[in-house]
Amino acid sequence: MALIDTLKTGDRVELMYRDGADAARTKWYRGEVIEADNDSWPLVKLDDGQLTEVRPFMTWRTVH
Repeated sequence: MALIDTLKTGDRVELMYRDGADAARTKWYRGEVIEADNDSWPLVKLDDGQLTEVRPFMTWRTVH
């Protein structure tokens, strides 16, 4: 997995979420990095319109 500080504005990513009750159930959410600077976590706008930060504990990958 790449380091968070390699993310740049405009990068497309997928973030993995696990169901807390059933760790085997996972879902990938796609989005675009809309802000990435050294003073905060990268901010991603998911395709469904939600905003989320990419944190070190999260599983994510870039997509093309």
